[in-house]
Amino acid sequence: MTGAAREFSDLLRVRSHWHRAAPPEAFPAAEPLPARARFAIAGLGLMGASVAYALAERGVPARDIAVLDGAPAAFGASGRNAGFVLSFPGTELLEWRASLGLEGALELVRRTRRNREWVRGFATREGIPAQHGGSYNAAASPAEHDAMREALDLVKQAGFDDGRWLDRFPFPGGFHGAFHEPGDFGIHPVLYVARLAQRSGARIAQGAYVQPEGFSATSEGVRIDTSAGQLEAEHLVVCTESFTPRFFQRLGLLARIQPARNQVLLARPEGESDNRLFGDAIFYARDGWDYWRQLPDGRVVLGGGRDKAPADESTHELAPCAAPLAYLEGELLPRLLDGRAFEVEHRWQGIMGMTPDRLSVLGALPDTFGRVHFSLGLSDYGLGLHREVAVAVAAHLLDGADAGVFSPRRLGA
Repeated sequence: MTGAAREFSDLLRVRSHWHRAAPPEAFPAAEPLPARARFAIAGLGLMGASVAYALAERGVPARDIAVLDGAPAAFGASGRNAGFVLSFPGTELLEWRASLGLEGALELVRRTRRNREWVRGFATREGIPAQHGGSYNAAASPAEHDAMREALDLVKQAGFDDGRWLDRFPFPGGFHGAFHEPGDFGIHPVLYVARLAQRSGARIAQGAYVQPEGFSATSEGVRIDTSAGQLEAEHLVVCTESFTPRFFQRLGLLARIQPARNQVLLARPEGESDNRLFGDAIFYARDGWDYWRQLPDGRVVLGGGRDKAPADESTHELAPCAAPLAYLEGELLPRLLDGRAFEVEHRWQGIMGMTPDRLSVLGALPDTFGRVHFSLGLSDYGLGLHREVAVAVAAHLLDGADAGVFSPRRLGA
């Protein structure tokens, strides 16, 4: 078994809380691999499902779209997070301003708002469980406090002033204030991705992942070798995130999509049968390194701490990492619960695909006759921008539109 195949097999064995809580009927029905498709999408995660949906919205007949994956919907990083739909990227806005300029940063603020409202509407129509208590971004140091206030000035320049800064964070943890954005919310990420895939109407070829280096492009189209056979398509769209350099090593720029493993756990605080400690809000802190939410039944989803072992967490291995878990279970959660006892019920890991600036890239691969495309690098802000990226991908495929802020040119490619 190759390294990539072994890692893929590991992915199927380790399930997140969201996977365990999703009923089998929630997932789109799998179909046999078609012989031909106009658009073949590699990856049935958040990006693959969103691109399929966006293409269908643009009038592409659903049967002309095939989504290829070896696993059910959202079995990668898309279903291994905390389900945060955020409209404020926090201090990353300052980094995006440095790389994209002021107008680029303001555009991204506006895009996050459009993304959030679209997801809210879709989730409401589809009856997907969500917690609409807003978000709290808490500053863990005076320096982070100052940087967040500067980032909030960009939000106001973009035309939004509905949130408020709290000098005193109303929850335990010893934070230096927080920003409360009332419109943000938490969602069930697996049900969301699965429903997107269903509603796209695309042909879901589950059990058919693209073999390593398994495509060849000509001016007429692209031939794709999968684990379930061969497919001829007019276009291939690679949406395989962190697994991309494992399966497509010859793709140059895409080798810069680096893996970032994240530790997540589900814990029940002593005596908790509802979410009275934190309510329906979602929380993130320490420049996004830490995040948590309390589910309606009282259990807490907590994740992060990747900076406690950055070298160890830059990996495709799905395995627990001692240093982040020690931090989450031995320091962060006891502090947030103000010393209350708790029991950890489940632990899992997710592996994100990260660009150097933690912002998506999309486009066509050189030397593939305009037949092989990519949409990658959702990083740790996937639910906050995926819809906007998918719309841009559809415009790129159907209209030849420029990728704009999502162009790989910003990375020197």
